[in-house]
Amino acid sequence: MNGQKEINGRIIQGPSLKLRGITTSQINSRHAFLVYLTFKLKHSLRNLQETLRIPAICEINNEIEGTNDDVNIVDYDCIGNETVKGNYELIDIEGNYSNINNNIINNPSKNNSNYTYENIPILFMLQNNNLNNKTFNNKIIDFSLYGKLNKIKTASNKIITNQNNIEMEINEIKEKALCNFTRDEKLNANFSCNLEMNNNASSSNLTFKNNEIKIGDVNLYINELNKINFSYEKEERINPIYKKKSSKNHIAIIVVCIIAGVVVIAAAVFTLLYIFKWRKKNNAGDKANAADISEVDIDHQKNASNVDMNK
Repeated sequence: MNGQKEINGRIIQGPSLKLRGITTSQINSRHAFLVYLTFKLKHSLRNLQETLRIPAICEINNEIEGTNDDVNIVDYDCIGNETVKGNYELIDIEGNYSNINNNIINNPSKNNSNYTYENIPILFMLQNNNLNNKTFNNKIIDFSLYGKLNKIKTASNKIITNQNNIEMEINEIKEKALCNFTRDEKLNANFSCNLEMNNNASSSNLTFKNNEIKIGDVNLYINELNKINFSYEKEERINPIYKKKSSKNHIAIIVVCIIAGVVVIAAAVFTLLYIFKWRKKNNAGDKANAADISEVDIDHQKNASNVDMNK
């Protein structure tokens, strides 16, 4: 289990292993990344820690050229930074596997990789999608992935065929996209998918977990699938009860305003009529008074004349 390796001019001793992945990207010589190896004690012994978690560096020795028409196998040599006794077994490997497929470790204690040159995945060269950098509000997100296959048959004579109900895992949520895969004889292919969001989900940035998808008995590697980013924001809807109450309130306000308007107009009309009648009555009285005054003046003048004559 234990070994040694020189990294950056320093000899490191600890548990050693190989990790194998697949990629279409270019990887420079001596590229390295960090993982954590978890070991569990095979048999419980007093005074011994039951689990150990050790950092390890994984490094590639030879450069890998990028490709657009095929999948490359890449091997990393990994070394832990402390020795582990033989009564421990490896149970988990964690880390950020930059530039290699995230699905390479499904059984840390196995001796042979799933990836061989006889069983290398078929490449799906992603050319177009209606998903990247978009924000969705609907609970069900429909999307499509269009591309080109590099072949339809593996080295072991397995043929990729049309399949329905293929699951694609999402990093940020437990829900999976459900897809139908179709291809033609000219190597054109597409995925027609939908992702149903949980009712409790409010907002989330979403990315795909693995580039590799199982299509029947064949593994398909979707180039740059892990680079697609999209997001979900729950659409805020008005509560129907509140909306109903709000509508009733609006109607009540409108009715009150109409009634108040009618009352004000009626009061104004009655006021104007009253003023009009009052003014008419006053004008009639003034004329009568004027007539009386004229008569009094005339009589007064008559009386005055009489007096003068009597003198």
